[in-house]
Amino acid sequence: MTAHGIERYEDLVARSITEPDWFWDAVVSFLALPFSRPYSRVRDDGRGTPWTTWFVDGEVNLSAVCLDRWADDPAHADRDALVAVAEDGATRVSTFAELRDEVAHLAGALHARGVERGDRVAILLGLGDAVRVLLAVARIGAVAVPVFTGFGAAAVQARLVDAGCRLMVTAPTTARRGRHLPLASVAVEAANAAARDGLAVDVVDIEALRAVDGPALGPVTTASEDPVLLAYTSGTTGRPKGAVHVHGGLTVKLAQEGAFQCDLKPGDRACWLTDMGWIMGPWVTVASLANGATLV
Repeated sequence: MTAHGIERYEDLVARSITEPDWFWDAVVSFLALPFSRPYSRVRDDGRGTPWTTWFVDGEVNLSAVCLDRWADDPAHADRDALVAVAEDGATRVSTFAELRDEVAHLAGALHARGVERGDRVAILLGLGDAVRVLLAVARIGAVAVPVFTGFGAAAVQARLVDAGCRLMVTAPTTARRGRHLPLASVAVEAANAAARDGLAVDVVDIEALRAVDGPALGPVTTASEDPVLLAYTSGTTGRPKGAVHVHGGLTVKLAQEGAFQCDLKPGDRACWLTDMGWIMGPWVTVASLANGATLV
């Protein structure tokens, strides 16, 4: 409001509604969100409002916004980016530079497993590792399909088939509410069921990806409208429905919500007790890291 000479909050809201192009361009500028290629215009609604495309001709990668812009800055590189606390109290802390390097290595390992731009990668992991894999998938231009760790094999299989996943990253177990959930066995059972539907899904353990001796990858060039996340509804009221989110829209909107709804900024810490398989997992990941805050 100060930057644009707006005195009342109500006036800001009104202008954001009547001048959405101005508003979202101002958001990108205010939050200094790095587009590797600037957009030529904010939106194109020529096909009608429901089919509006955003940040036309622009290029931006969600992983680069969340990691590289901070890791490449000496003022931020050594600040905490991710603090993962297990139920037994074991804590793993990664700085922005360390998390960027971890994610870049995982991206290289995924690419070595044959994952290409546009491929769908299912994620069945506890939050700490799920954050790393989500960002690695985005880094190579693939599409993340997070799955709730409390699901049984049938629910996982339904999402694998609907999304057309070619690979699923998992771990032997994860702790939830004081008990260990058998993720790997659920993943294998779901993949076997998907195979009967004609879909071949490669199930890979997160530690196997970490063990891959290969080059780390920088963020690939992705267009604003390139898909990055396929987020499914719970399926409690019918067949699960997947919502497609894209690099430009998801990154800018979640960064805006984190900054303006939660006042997140470098040096702050954000914690949301959730699961990557629910939308608040991706939300808190991007809302915090895109604003340079620490994700707990």
